[in-house]
Order: sequence, then structure tokens, then C-alpha cells
Amino acid sequence: MRLIPQDLRYGREFARTRSLLKSSQWWDEKRLLQYQKRELRRLLKHAYKNVPYYRNLFLQEGFLPDDFRDLSDLKNIPFLTKSIVRVNLDNLVARNIPAHELVKTNTGGSSGEPMVFYRERSKTSPREKAFMFCQWERAGFVPGDRIGVLRGWLPNG
Repeated sequence: MRLIPQDLRYGREFARTRSLLKSSQWWDEKRLLQYQKRELRRLLKHAYKNVPYYRNLFLQEGFLPDDFRDLSDLKNIPFLTKSIVRVNLDNLVARNIPAHELVKTNTGGSSGEPMVFYRERSKTSPREKAFMFCQWERAGFVPGDRIGVLRGWLPNG
């Protein structure tokens, strides 16, 4: 298994995320801010188009994603709380994500009650793995090295 390159072993989303992380660590502040704004604008448009909760919230607050210009515009969007998630879980799922891609999972409930939410099967775990590997490599890890990892439960998928 170690002979298979990580980008092939863990898939396209892992490879794409890892590549972005490796290049973006050297970006200057201006480029990082441009990237943040572009991706945030894309996410806001996606939420408006595909997530019923956010479409309703944006309309209620008079916030249109096309009007987004600066990070300060986010002050017009109320915070998402645990109680809002609990009450609106189904309306927080993007309608353009196929049902077979959704993995229902939850936190451990250390604050009193577990938080239930959905992850996207083909994206969440590969992205997390790419972040972990990049951080380990910055600390000197080389693929194939033996390591010990202490962490909480990691959902499959």
C-alpha cells in the first residue's frame, strides 16, 4: 500500500486539496485575501441556490450573495447556532448533493447534547486527510514514516 502515491491512494479531492495547501502556504496577504473573498462569494452563492435555510435567511435579511464585496458584509448574516442546526437540520442540507453522498454524523456531546450534522462522503474525509498530511509534512513527516496519532473518534466515509 505504501508504494501507491498518496494522491492516487486517497483520490482526486485529496490531491486537489493537498496541492492547494502546498502552494497557498507561500501566498502573500493580498493573494490570500483575494482567494478568501472569491471562495466565500462562491460558497454564499451555493448556499443561496441550494440550501433552503440560507436562501430563506438571506431573503429575510435582505442579503444577496451577488452583493458580497468584503468580509465586513458578513455582519449582515446571523450566526448559526447549535439550536438552529437542531431545528433546521434537513433545511441545512444542500439540495444538489446526492443522498448517497451524505453521511449523518455527530459530535461526542461534551457540551451536554451531541450535535448531529451531515458530511459529504467523497469530500470531507479526503480534505481532512490532506490537511493532516500537510501539517505532518511541515513538521518533518515523510510518507512511509511510522507515526502515532492520538485523537477522538474518526467517522468512516
